Amino acid sequence: MKNRILLPRKDHEVYFLPLTTQLGGEKLRQFAAAKLPELHPGFSAAQVFDTQNITFDEKRRWIMITVMKQETLTEYRIMYPHALFYTATALLVHLPDFTAHPMYCFPAETIGYAQDKNEPVSFPQPDAAAPAPGEFITDLLVHAPAQYRVFRKRIPPLVLPAAVFVCIAAVCAFTVYTYRSAVKPQEIKPLPVSTVPEITIQAVPGPFAMFAAIANTTLKTGGAILQWQYNETAVPAFTVNISGAGTVELFDTLRPLDYVRIDTVSDIQYRNGEPAYTLSLSFNTALYAIPVHTAFTDQEEGLSMLAAVRTVLTSGHAQIVSETPPSAGTGHRACSVAFTCGAAWFVTALDKLELLLAGKTARIETLNISFDRQKNIFISSCSFSKIQEYDNPTALPDTDKDAIPLAFGYKKPTPVSAPPILVKPEAPGYTKIGVIHDENNQSVTYYRTTEGKIIPQEEIR
Repeated sequence: MKNRILLPRKDHEVYFLPLTTQLGGEKLRQFAAAKLPELHPGFSAAQVFDTQNITFDEKRRWIMITVMKQETLTEYRIMYPHALFYTATALLVHLPDFTAHPMYCFPAETIGYAQDKNEPVSFPQPDAAAPAPGEFITDLLVHAPAQYRVFRKRIPPLVLPAAVFVCIAAVCAFTVYTYRSAVKPQEIKPLPVSTVPEITIQAVPGPFAMFAAIANTTLKTGGAILQWQYNETAVPAFTVNISGAGTVELFDTLRPLDYVRIDTVSDIQYRNGEPAYTLSLSFNTALYAIPVHTAFTDQEEGLSMLAAVRTVLTSGHAQIVSETPPSAGTGHRACSVAFTCGAAWFVTALDKLELLLAGKTARIETLNISFDRQKNIFISSCSFSKIQEYDNPTALPDTDKDAIPLAFGYKKPTPVSAPPILVKPEAPGYTKIGVIHDENNQSVTYYRTTEGKIIPQEEIR
């Protein structure tokens, strides 16, 4: 079991830096450290900082920097040795509507997205020691994924004895002081603590595996998918147009898929007595982490990726309609391809594409699919980008991917059997000689006439 601790605003500061180039790991920390003296006057070795990448969209990427005194953080580590630490800013900044929502104003701090400056902000109020925000923040704290926490690195074991000594000395000094001055100690309000089961955060499964799983659940309820829209970095991540499946039955079959949760269901229309609606699903971020999509190094790398994608798709009998390479204007963020593919070959094309991307540390970011039932052709477009390598990848049980075209209404052709041959009764004067099978495995019976002529059965009158 792990406690989740919300750090009060009086003990930390938060700053945001615009991120114009893709940085990660030690380079990100070095960049933040170089900027901190400007943001936090007096920053020194007595203080520590934490960094997180925050991406609102392709053009709005930021580094969130949380600063604390080393001594204060050490005290928290000792008091809560196995806890996860969060700030109100770290909880709010990941909300889907953070950039559009009005400012969150609490007694101790104000957090939000400043529309006039087009930047995220987080600053303390004069009463920074005020109690923590109420039930809204507490609820976010209980359900927050582990990757939203701050100060993830633990204190090295050799530091703990010294830290313990410092804390004991501080407590003793404070006790002596309050005794001598006969001042009643202030009531110390405990930090909000939420005890939750310790969980291991895994990365969300692959897009095609999830596609197949949802297609299978749709088929089980007698429904069909009319259109599929997927955007891995958006909320909702899945928008699916469905017909023929009752909502209650579909929800029951979706419930075992713990990596998604149902967001909304549109108004239900009935066509020839069959329900039709749009279903929106999001990722269950309390259990699964979304891979971090990054930019290509330059356009050349993106063009090379497009060429490889084109090769595997066409080898899977797909026809390329258009390609969009990454551009400097979007920071070489992603490239995309639109293609069509016969229903019989669609799953093969998807498998080939998934295998290629996995080998290049890349991943599908968006995937839009519709199906022309008259021509038995899938019309698709997808974008893909590089991703940061992640721990704990999730592998779903083998799922029948052939359910994908079937869920869109594809009907496998019925094998055509040869028409039966009507055998005429033998006529007087004709003697059956034998049966010969031609190249199409159809049989022809031959007869001998009274004149000794050999003829096929069809010529007997």
